[in-house]
Amino acid sequence: LSGDETLNRWKSWHVDGVEKFDPYQSMSAKRYRAFLISQDTLNSLEEVLYRYPMDKEVIELYSAKLEQLSKNEDVEKDKRRRFGESAKWYKTLVE
Repeated sequence: LSGDETLNRWKSWHVDGVEKFDPYQSMSAKRYRAFLISQDTLNSLEEVLYRYPMDKEVIELYSAKLEQLSKNEDVEKDKRRRFGESAKWYKTLVE
């Protein structure tokens, strides 16, 4: 395929993975990571871990969030137990 500059940028993103040419991304990966961390939810931290699975800072935050949920009386007892066990396991990854 050949075409104008827009098509060339799209090809650079799609074929070569050049992130700065991603037409659907309105912020850099660094800013997106920071945004997700600032949300401080289990889902947002999981999203960061999908992209950066061994990011120790995020693993520590994720572990803390799981620990927090394990103590939340509004959460079902079985889920609290699982959250607590998972929190301990994730904590071992950053120690």
